[in-house]
Amino acid sequence: MPKARRKRKHQVEEDLVEGNLEDVPEKPADIWIVGDSLPYWGGVRVRDTGKVNLRTSCELGWYGVRGLGWHGLRRAIETKVLFQSPPRAVFIHLGGNDLVSESIFRLKNIINKELCYIRTAFPAATIVWIDIIQRRKWLGASDAKAIEHKRTRINTASGGPSDAITCDIKAGDHFFRNDGVHLNDVGIEFYLDYLRDAILKIS
Repeated sequence: MPKARRKRKHQVEEDLVEGNLEDVPEKPADIWIVGDSLPYWGGVRVRDTGKVNLRTSCELGWYGVRGLGWHGLRRAIETKVLFQSPPRAVFIHLGGNDLVSESIFRLKNIINKELCYIRTAFPAATIVWIDIIQRRKWLGASDAKAIEHKRTRINTASGGPSDAITCDIKAGDHFFRNDGVHLNDVGIEFYLDYLRDAILKIS
C-alpha cells in the first residue's frame, strides 16, 4: 500500500474510536452532500461519532437516500431547493445504482440534465462530482467487467462539474460489508476523509 494511503488509513482507524456526540446542525447547511447509500451511511456515521461537520468550519447537510439513482435526484432534493438557503457547494455521489439498468448514452443524458437543474437552481454554487467507486458485486449484472468499463466511462464524462473527487477505494480492499456493495465502518471513514479534504480546499 502506498505511503500516503497507509497514512490516510491510519488516520481513519483513529477516527473510528472517537466519540463526542454532537447534535445535527439546526441552521441551514452551506454545503450539501447528496446521493445514494454512500452519503446516507456517511451521514449516519458522522452523527454516531459526533463529527457532523467533519471537523471543518462548514455546516454540512447529509442528504443521502438509499437506493437513489439519477432519475430520483430532483424529487429527493426539490423541497430543500425550494425552502433552504442556497448552498455554497453541492457534493454529488450518484450513479452506481444506474450502471446495471442504463446505457452509457442514456445515463450521460440524465446526468447532464440533472446537473443543469442544479446549476440553474444554485448558479453560484460549486458542484463537486464524487466518482462512482468500485464494488465487489454489481447486483443484477451478468457481466461485471462491462459494468466496470461503464463506471470508468461515466466518471470521466460527468457533465463538466466544477470539481471532482476520486476516492481510492478498490473492490479488493477490506472496506466492504459482506454484501459486496456497501462500505463497512473503516471504508466509510476512508470515504469521509476524502470528503473532508475536498471541503477544506473549497472552504
